[in-house]
Amino acid sequence: MSRFDKSGDDTTPTRLIRRSGDNDSAGEQATRKIDYPAEASMTGANTGRASDASSEPVPGSPKTVLFRPSQQDADAQASADAEQPVVAWLVVTDGPGRGHALAISYGLNRIGRAPDQAVSLPFGDDQISRSHHAAIEYDPKLRAFYLSKGENLVYLNGARVGSGNEQALNSGDLIELGNTKLRFVAFCGPDFDWND
Repeated sequence: MSRFDKSGDDTTPTRLIRRSGDNDSAGEQATRKIDYPAEASMTGANTGRASDASSEPVPGSPKTVLFRPSQQDADAQASADAEQPVVAWLVVTDGPGRGHALAISYGLNRIGRAPDQAVSLPFGDDQISRSHHAAIEYDPKLRAFYLSKGENLVYLNGARVGSGNEQALNSGDLIELGNTKLRFVAFCGPDFDWND
């Protein structure tokens, strides 16, 4: 249950708003919980809908302000993502998406179907979890790769990767997720690292 969820409670609904004066040091979007009078929530007054132009807002109540990250914030995130060098690839050898290569970068690379995953497999294999089916991590200090299980079954060279276990990955290893088989191809390792 969310702190904003009042299931079974008949109190008036709430809205989250951001006022132009609310700022925090990290630049994140500040929100406040505002309780609206019952008559405003039931009659449609001050709902922010264009069709309610004839409705009078409740005096003294704040307006709901919609906000989205600016294009500058989106560009900065895209730039940060682009700065991560490739340390390895996963090549789809069998299943939907056969022939596609997916880049792996430093840190923890979660694998799933959703576009927000570091390694996204949106090729139609519904046996792969949307989020965190498995993960591959590159440790630049040890110059080694590791595969770990996420939300679903993962096989490395035909052997099951158990929950809480990390398996060392070597170039050429075969990873199975759902109906998809992926060949792991390392670029960084004992002979080379981008930090050299």
